[in-house]
Amino acid sequence: MKPLLALCVLLVPPLSPGQTKEQHYEFPPMDQLQLLLTQSDRAVTQYEQAINLEARGGPQLEQSAKTDLESLRKIREILDPLKNSPAAFNGPAGFLIITGLDDASRNMALCMGTAGIESSTLAQTGQFSEAHRILQIGQSCLDTSTLLYTVSESAVDVYGRFLLAQNDMNQQAVDALTQCKQIIQNGCKKK
Repeated sequence: MKPLLALCVLLVPPLSPGQTKEQHYEFPPMDQLQLLLTQSDRAVTQYEQAINLEARGGPQLEQSAKTDLESLRKIREILDPLKNSPAAFNGPAGFLIITGLDDASRNMALCMGTAGIESSTLAQTGQFSEAHRILQIGQSCLDTSTLLYTVSESAVDVYGRFLLAQNDMNQQAVDALTQCKQIIQNGCKKK
């Protein structure tokens, strides 16, 4: 039985990425992962700055800033370690970054809407200077939301490439195991 296993190992091609002719998808290259993480870091830094402005807005903005700070904390817990190990994006951390960026983008869109409502309420009561200040906070939230959304879309694309490449690799492993099983079964039938 051991000689058959050795024969199986020799006859089945290696499963490393890029070595088989049947592979259709490649894992995202390291430079693409590093660029994505740099973009994510910049977007998250802008998110933090927008939260600081949001916290100085009216009561409703101050309340939503607390939620945004929690979201920021969660993203940083995942993003900061990834900067030292970008390949870890190709796993659960990548999915968590995508959902974190998407959540942050949505939070900033809500900030923009809340700022618009507060600004119009202030303008109706004649507090034009304060209304303008709150409107500027809303604009900052809108700009940040757009940036976070754009980066999250890039992250989805990169993560999708990882999933497709992983699927190809899994299929290659299944094919190799099937071949190995057939070799072993054929070897056992001959005895």
